[in-house]
Amino acid sequence: MNEIAVRQQIKAEREQRLAELKRKVHDEVYLSWAIQRIAQVMSAEIIQGYGVTDGRRTQG
Repeated sequence: MNEIAVRQQIKAEREQRLAELKRKVHDEVYLSWAIQRIAQVMSAEIIQGYGVTDGRRTQG
C-alpha cells in the first residue's frame, strides 16, 4: 500500500468510528450502561484508595 492509500484507509476508519460514536451518544440504553460503568470504576477506585489530585491519579 502506498502512503496515499494508507492515509485514505485511516481516514475511512476514523469516519466510521466517529459515526459509530455519534449513534451511541443518542442511544439511551448505551448511555445508561456507560454511566453505570463509569460509576462502578470510580467506586472501585475510591474503595481501593485511589484518588485524583491536580488531574493526576494518586494512591493514598
